[in-house]
Amino acid sequence: MYSSPLADDYDTSSLEWVGSGSAPLPVALLHGFRKKFGADIREGYGLSEAAPVVTSHHKGIPIKPGSVGVPIPGVEIKIVNHMGEEVPPGEVGELIVRGDNVTPGYYQNEVETNLVLKDGWLFTGDLAHVDEEGYLFIVDRKKDLIIRGGFNIYPRDIEELLNSHEKVAEVAVVGIPDERMGEEMVACVVRKPGTTVSEEELIQFCQDHLAKTKTPRRIFFLEALPRNGVGKILKTHLRTTVKEAIFPK
Repeated sequence: MYSSPLADDYDTSSLEWVGSGSAPLPVALLHGFRKKFGADIREGYGLSEAAPVVTSHHKGIPIKPGSVGVPIPGVEIKIVNHMGEEVPPGEVGELIVRGDNVTPGYYQNEVETNLVLKDGWLFTGDLAHVDEEGYLFIVDRKKDLIIRGGFNIYPRDIEELLNSHEKVAEVAVVGIPDERMGEEMVACVVRKPGTTVSEEELIQFCQDHLAKTKTPRRIFFLEALPRNGVGKILKTHLRTTVKEAIFPK
């Protein structure tokens, strides 16, 4: 809706809010949508194993940009470290979930079931933190964490920055194996229609706002990001595509 050239052809003045889920919502898009349509975006979070909603924004509570809201009734969440111990508000760890909506296990797959279900808690594989008011903030998938030169880098930090660039429509940051650094970062970017922006410009934009350790080594331009049926970006596919195109053997 936000990027459609047809948006101004319709009267959307009665629109109060829309919901967002399945994939992380860039904060820049939330602000842009609100300015253009005068309506809020209520972002939520869920996963198939929790059938399928865990947290959401809802009427009567403030919308916090970057947050996916608070747990729905009957659902508990905790943020834990690698030892399974709960961490204090503001600290990043793995999100675990408990409630009647959580699956009892994967069909005929006891091994995978035992990996993600422990004492009634579902280990989601998502890195997150909560604030003092119980709002949940998803940081990234554990498997998408990039370790560059010994430093942990969350792709979403770079994605949020690049999404704020006036010529970027969408972006996904992936890690590519590197002999010297362990992993290198590549930002896969879709330009906004009718605009031009170079790799050098976007790298400089990142360097102007981030530490050099967080700056992507390369920018890889695409016509569209690959997504699955529910809209999630296929980062595994992107890693393969980028590795073959930019870092051939």
